[in-house]
Amino acid sequence: MDSPSFRTRRFQPKFPSVREIPVNFFRSQSATSALKIQKIFKGFLVRKSVKRIKAIKIQVGEIEEMLLKSEVVELVRKYERERARMNENLMALLLKLDSIPGIDSGVRDCRKSMIRRSIALQERIDAIALVNLENTDVCEVQKR
Repeated sequence: MDSPSFRTRRFQPKFPSVREIPVNFFRSQSATSALKIQKIFKGFLVRKSVKRIKAIKIQVGEIEEMLLKSEVVELVRKYERERARMNENLMALLLKLDSIPGIDSGVRDCRKSMIRRSIALQERIDAIALVNLENTDVCEVQKR
């Protein structure tokens, strides 16, 4: 029993001496310049994306203001074409938002909030149309 067991013999290193390899980390002038260029370009892309989102935000705000007017609500309630036109405008804005790349987490968050706002407006337009359909159903039942 003087011999080592199979288990201890198996895990013994083949090369008893370990040699250290020196590794020097240094940044050359070109590496720091490349990082600086990348940061500047990423900032440019973020500003460009935020500018596009801001333009879409203005358009969504205009549609939202229109829906606050009672005349527009009546038009949407009465006419299918007006409802379709507003939904198409919102859908076009959603497609524009979808085409903006999410470069940064801030850009993604802005884009998500605008998408939620646009979808909420679409749901409001659909609710206005649904109220109209319910009212016409009640009127038809009362006439009979």
